[in-house]
Amino acid sequence: MKDMLLDIRQKLNEGVYKNEEHVRLSLVGRVIQRLGWDLWNSQEVNSEFAVLPQEDQSRVDLALFLTPHSPEVFIEVKPVGKLTGNIGRIERQLRDYNRNNTALFSIITDGRKWLFYYSQTGGEFSQKRFKTLDILEDDVDDLGMFFRMFLSKEKFSNGTAEREAKDYLQLGRKQRAMEDALPKAKRLVSETPFPTLPQAVVDLTKDAGYSVSTEEASQFIQDSPSRDIVQATPSAIPAITPADTGGISGFPNESRTHRQLGRKKYEKLKHYVFPAIRMMRGKMSHSAAFEKIRIDLGVRKQTVQAECTTCLGISTDQFRQYVSNNQIVDFLKRKYPSRKAEIQRELE
Repeated sequence: MKDMLLDIRQKLNEGVYKNEEHVRLSLVGRVIQRLGWDLWNSQEVNSEFAVLPQEDQSRVDLALFLTPHSPEVFIEVKPVGKLTGNIGRIERQLRDYNRNNTALFSIITDGRKWLFYYSQTGGEFSQKRFKTLDILEDDVDDLGMFFRMFLSKEKFSNGTAEREAKDYLQLGRKQRAMEDALPKAKRLVSETPFPTLPQAVVDLTKDAGYSVSTEEASQFIQDSPSRDIVQATPSAIPAITPADTGGISGFPNESRTHRQLGRKKYEKLKHYVFPAIRMMRGKMSHSAAFEKIRIDLGVRKQTVQAECTTCLGISTDQFRQYVSNNQIVDFLKRKYPSRKAEIQRELE
């Protein structure tokens, strides 16, 4: 998959795909075939699919089927670079295709950009988008992971694609709810009963109908461009001083790292931090590593991100730089001195 995506990226940069037909056959067809769909079986991959043949001439560029008469995916293909300024019109086109014969997913693509929609949820069609991929800009490992997750025949057959789409769509709505809550949350921290900023975000987001954890709120605040939080520069490892309790000054008490997290009973270093570091050392991006852990453990991605960053007292950029510069082992040993042997065994 990776080699194919790199080859497509090169061809996009060279301007090989001259028109819509080039994109549909040589690019989109190539991708869906690699993802397990039988390109040569018109009952599975139907080009110019007539949505309502008895009523109008509307035709979908590509429709993917697991079973007859029940489309899994509608794909609307445009020439490279022709999405800019036209997405609203194309979304209305797909909305009309889905009115009487609804596919599970709808995709708009010009070969470079891929816009994924969960067609069967409510609301305006533009609000059904749950993922956008860019073959030229996104990390190639991430691209392969997301294409397999949201477009492989296997993931549609076992229901994983739909479950993941629902999670991503909900995540987007929660993100917007937290963004809306943040300004008021900053005011509430100075009013009785003086909640912490993450707790205020949690409470306000709950009032808007979405449930987030304190860890998710903390990570959101840390990553928010409007935050009023001073962080250490990524190049500097925070000063660490043992506390009287055996923990670390300025960080959560060390004994808390042995706590079992949630109903699935996962521990920070063993199940989150160590696997992430090993995958990132193997040239996987931090985003792909977090996603792999999320899938393996059946937890939310924000939980993985929080356990690997916020709960260590560092930012995502710091975590990435520590791994890249081989500072992470020293950082963890100083932060958790009683676990030096375990850290050395797992990471050195």
